Amino acid sequence: MYKKYVLIEAEPHAYLATPEEEKKRGPSLFKEVLSLKGEGNVIFGAVTRDRMIGMVGILRNCKIKDRHKAKIWGMYVDNHYRGKGIGGRLIDMALEHAREKMEVTMVILSVESNNHAARQLYES
Repeated sequence: MYKKYVLIEAEPHAYLATPEEEKKRGPSLFKEVLSLKGEGNVIFGAVTRDRMIGMVGILRNCKIKDRHKAKIWGMYVDNHYRGKGIGGRLIDMALEHAREKMEVTMVILSVESNNHAARQLYES
């Protein structure tokens, strides 16, 4: 969990929470999301050799009337690997999973308006 605080401090525009908010919240929300099992909560990773270089999570809403929606969360690609198409491929995998396995019709994605690189990726 400490590493996440470091990432937030290094990439303040990449996260909606500040390091202080994340520390105050603690690992409970992260543990809750990771504990959900099944096709409604999936994390895709990009790995090179023995190192995780990117990830994206997608979580389908749980309420019956809202199960047609999913949310992309936790998108990240290591600085050294950005600009190589990894982020786009991760997003594509998450969207494909949402269509085929989750059967959702709407995927929600939020990004801070100042995060130009992420906005450009998502708009593409």
